[in-house]
Amino acid sequence: MEVVDKTIVGKALGVLDYTTYSTTELANALYQGLDQLHWVRTLKEALRRGTKFQMMDLAYIFRHSEATDLRDHLFAVLGLVSNVIDPALSPRYKDTILQTCIRYARYWLERKGNLEVLYRAGLNGHKLLAPSWIPNWYGAQTEFKSGYADGLWDPLRRPPFYHVSRGTRPEVHYTSDSTLLGATGVLIDSVADLADHHIRNPPKQPHDKTTMIEIKRQHLLESDRIISTLTKYPTGEDVFEVQWRTLICNVTHGLTKAPASYRDAYQVWRRFLLCDLTLPRSDVPNQLPFRQVIDEYNGDKIFGLTTAGYVGMFPHYARRNDKIAVLYGGEFPFVLREIQNKGQASYELVGQCYVHGLMENGQLDLEELKPKTQTIWLGGDYEIQ
Repeated sequence: MEVVDKTIVGKALGVLDYTTYSTTELANALYQGLDQLHWVRTLKEALRRGTKFQMMDLAYIFRHSEATDLRDHLFAVLGLVSNVIDPALSPRYKDTILQTCIRYARYWLERKGNLEVLYRAGLNGHKLLAPSWIPNWYGAQTEFKSGYADGLWDPLRRPPFYHVSRGTRPEVHYTSDSTLLGATGVLIDSVADLADHHIRNPPKQPHDKTTMIEIKRQHLLESDRIISTLTKYPTGEDVFEVQWRTLICNVTHGLTKAPASYRDAYQVWRRFLLCDLTLPRSDVPNQLPFRQVIDEYNGDKIFGLTTAGYVGMFPHYARRNDKIAVLYGGEFPFVLREIQNKGQASYELVGQCYVHGLMENGQLDLEELKPKTQTIWLGGDYEIQ
């Protein structure tokens, strides 16, 4: 069974040839069905060994499962968690989906002492049934392979050298409007340009292998365009070095800092994408260290430039003029979009981002920025269910 599972889950998208599906919706359904098959089996094996899971992990894993009552995306996993359930999390079927999501999100923000809830939230191509600072716990379908909390983006698997708010702890605030969340932080920059041509002008044909390579090629060429506008980088690094390190957020697949040797892997990957016919076939495997990171971790991120001249990797739903914020206690910056919420100036949480030169310990001096510290209010539109 283990061999079958690895074949289906690890190779399934190729084995079942999802790329020939006529619509993105069908491809989404196939991918998410396979993902659920994998996790059902993984959970079954874990329970057989006596392993337990944290509740937020289970809620994230099974967010695409079917549920007649959407509140059961949270209530149904209570019996599988490793710790004793706090009465504050007990099922309350008199509460709406919105009230349930807010109650759970507030609980975890207060009890965990970190920003894991916010890192699993944001705009991700699905119908929002709660404000943008609350994760998709209610089963709305996300875009195909949108792994916004996988690999280096997973709040529980951070590279140890990431910490943009070193020396601070999360500070959250509430008002009488429960749909708003206040977080202490600093607005440090804004998005000036994005390598998003393939998003604004998506291919009309099905996403087959050729189309996917063309999208990656477009993204690479647009990152070339952006990097060519820089004569120097704020950290003093060579801009070519900055480009390839940014594309993989400066990490290996094992989440250690990318070594200088990855430069060669990047060159081979680049020549492959640009259809360099002089590239010896024997060299193609040498692109793997670089390709693994950019495909498996950053497949749903786009290269971009900030107003202050930094480059980074941003969520697909980022737009020009979006703000970049550092919240106290965070390892990653956040992309925010200014909105008006019932007369209150606030922001939609778009998602987390990587900004090269600001991620490592000590490179961003929050003490220097302290006069600009403020309570940043997070909210956003949602549909009443």
